[in-house]
Formats: sequence, C-alpha cells, structure tokens
Amino acid sequence: MTIHAAAIDALAFTTATDVFEVTAPSTARIRFHQLDLCQTTDLGDAAEEVLRIGYYRGVTAGSTGTALTENTYVDSNDGPATAAVVANRGTASTGGTLLQIIGWNIRIPLNYIWTPETMPIIELSTVGTFKLLAAPADSITVSGTLLWEEL
Repeated sequence: MTIHAAAIDALAFTTATDVFEVTAPSTARIRFHQLDLCQTTDLGDAAEEVLRIGYYRGVTAGSTGTALTENTYVDSNDGPATAAVVANRGTASTGGTLLQIIGWNIRIPLNYIWTPETMPIIELSTVGTFKLLAAPADSITVSGTLLWEEL
C-alpha cells in the first residue's frame, strides 16, 4: 500500500470554497485516510468560530485555485501519485453527493482519520472535494495535509 499526500501551507481562505479538490485518474480509485487542517490568523476567544467542511463525491470541478504537488508520503521509492489535487478554488466545485460534514473549531487543529470501514472512496475519473460550506467570518490562513492511497 502506497500512501500519497498533498499539503497546503498558509493559504488565505475568505469564501466558501474547496479546501482540497481531488480528481481520481482513469486508472485508479482514491481512498482517503486522513485530513489535517490548522489556521494561524484567528487566535483568541473573540475569533472563535466553527466551520463546516463537507465531503462531496461526484462533483463538477471548480476553476482556478492552487495546484498542489502530490507526493509519496511514507516511502519515496514507491510509485508517484496519479491523482490531481487543487486547493482553495476561486470558483468552488458544484453538484455531487454530500456524504459527510466535519465540524472544525478553528482554534483547534483538525486531525480527522477515518476508520478502515468508513474511508471514503472516489471512483475512476471522478472528482471529490472537501469544501468549506460557508465563508469564514474573515480571512483565515490555512495549512493542512490530505492523505490517500490509490487502489
């Protein structure tokens, strides 16, 4: 099993948009293992807010955003990732099926690990996204990592 990762570092989020948008290749399905997020701008009780992150499968991809580098996470000798990952879409993805909502209190880093029985899968040539369902109260600077394997 080869685990791949895509990381964002200090991206400003101001709208309801895709945090991570993943396109599965035509040759492999994607199974997610872990989602990590933190923010470094809104600190203190007065800045506390809880954001909702929706996991959608089968979306129509958004546009613009930051194309990420997909890396082999555990062993650099394993094969390269074939999925394409984009963060912080200027225009968010649309449609798809909402499968999960993850609450994130932005004062606390989010470390979400799925159990083996509940790991989400994206089918061949399908797009999935982890989307902020509402804009943050003000701009937040977000860093994080998404881990997956290709089946």
